Amino acid sequence: MFKKFVACLSALALVLGISTVSFAAEPSNAEDFPQAMTSEEIEEFLKTATPVPIPEPTVQAFSLSAHNGSYSHDIETGTTVFEPFDFISSRSAGQESPGYFPNGYTLVPESRGIVGDDNRVKVSNTAVGPWCNTVKLLIVAGNGNNYIGSGFMIGPNSVATSGHCVYSASSGGWAQSITVIPALNGSSQPYGSASAYNLVCGGNWQSSHDNQDDWGVIRINANLGNSTGWLGLRWQSASYNGESVNAVGYPQEDGNYMYYGPGTVTSSSDRTLAGNWDLTGGQSGGPVHKYYSSTGYTAIGINRGGSSSYSDCLRIDEWIYNKFMSYRSLSY
Repeated sequence: MFKKFVACLSALALVLGISTVSFAAEPSNAEDFPQAMTSEEIEEFLKTATPVPIPEPTVQAFSLSAHNGSYSHDIETGTTVFEPFDFISSRSAGQESPGYFPNGYTLVPESRGIVGDDNRVKVSNTAVGPWCNTVKLLIVAGNGNNYIGSGFMIGPNSVATSGHCVYSASSGGWAQSITVIPALNGSSQPYGSASAYNLVCGGNWQSSHDNQDDWGVIRINANLGNSTGWLGLRWQSASYNGESVNAVGYPQEDGNYMYYGPGTVTSSSDRTLAGNWDLTGGQSGGPVHKYYSSTGYTAIGINRGGSSSYSDCLRIDEWIYNKFMSYRSLSY
């Protein structure tokens, strides 16, 4: 009944043009959630951390080769295995899946961004949707360097991100460790944090640095997604051109705070969406999402890179959609 009430209020807000409607407050007791790192340890980590190196942004990179499964890396054992994935046999019903918003959500104004004029907005209350399922990543790369990135929950203990956040040939291969902090807001960890135990990336990203397969998944040692919820997922073959979106993540300039950049999709290819939202280092791996009445706030892309003339994201196509959906029911 409460969910129906929330849905009715959301619909009413849209009809009346209300830009923000909040249905939940901070978690009642943040100490109930696990902490992989204390605020002091995070501060020490960030003294030497830089944004994870990103691939060169481009609308048409390399040839559009077929998805070639994925590679899965066990951090504890150091074992890497190839995982073929037949999305035909794993196909989910339809082309969209609703998000899970146990904390309600705040409706975001559909304003538009302009590349060249930074109009990103700091999120004041990260503990509600659609923000609380976006995470900050503290990454110790294969070569020992400290990096920062972003991601978003797609299941109880699964985080979607960019492939270059989990595997980077130029930084020593697979990450040694990744700490995942949902909804980090200054020194506040409203849902605690967790550590990665398994990393997954696109097969073509690991084998040939193909940024058209630059996606990753982080499995963590706590079911934080049950508390944060997760975004809806969507793929479509039609163009997204002209549609308003928000690119979310943790930029290096103010790294303990979440920002979103509103913008418009101006170019749609099979694997890439480009537009005029603002994006800087540290936001790699965060979601590009859009509101749909059927699914709530819904991820359609993954932040990848940017330039002075446009920002781009890896488009969630049918294959990636079904791959991400395969993590919905997995838990720690």
